[in-house]
Amino acid sequence: MTTPVPPTPTPSGTPRPSPTSPSPSEPPRPSPSVPTLPSAGPRGPGTPTTEVYGSTFTKAAGAFLAERAELETATLRIIDAIGALGDFAGTDETANTFRKSFSTAMEKAKAYVEALCDVYPPVADRLADMKTSFDVANWATIESLPKVSDPPKLSPKDGQFT
Repeated sequence: MTTPVPPTPTPSGTPRPSPTSPSPSEPPRPSPSVPTLPSAGPRGPGTPTTEVYGSTFTKAAGAFLAERAELETATLRIIDAIGALGDFAGTDETANTFRKSFSTAMEKAKAYVEALCDVYPPVADRLADMKTSFDVANWATIESLPKVSDPPKLSPKDGQFT
């Protein structure tokens, strides 16, 4: 990543328009290759601009659990609706073959959905663990910051710093 070079000022002191610095009368154009994200303030080079909070992981964990419940509910509703159709295949040999195959397919579908539903809670747990790790890392960063010493004291005699 290269650092942009500031435009060379003209003799009057106003910068010349350039692709990275338009004239003062023109609004700045967004760069097509760099997406603009909300910023919390000035950042150094190489610092990501994505804001992440511990609550981001908590919300994602909750969304995974809600999606699991929706998937399970919708699947059971569909399986129950198909079962409520009754015996629609008939009574001949082809109908018996269909009934066996259909029953096997329904059991497999139910087992696949149950297996998929079993994956959601561990993912939610790991997201909650990520929130905890994120919070611990934030506090470790805060604790590692240099300590601010007490302000200088003034000498009562001459009012000079001691």
